[in-house]
Amino acid sequence: AVGGGIVSPKEGDKALVITAAVGQHFFFNEWMGIRVELRDQTFEMARHPGGKEERQHLLSASLGLCFYIPPSFTRQAL
Repeated sequence: AVGGGIVSPKEGDKALVITAAVGQHFFFNEWMGIRVELRDQTFEMARHPGGKEERQHLLSASLGLCFYIPPSFTRQAL
């Protein structure tokens, strides 16, 4: 997935964020699974007050347990 937004760590200090992520769902059965995701958010911002703006990367990894409700269902044609 690719996306964007705005980050503002301090009032009046805003930067455009570009986000890229890759992930996968693994199913244990029809109603439960696990989700794994790796995400990078990158933006231009000064690390210190009055410093030069440089490209910053915020890397994150997530692991989630998924429950699908109702646990079983009947599919219907649209």
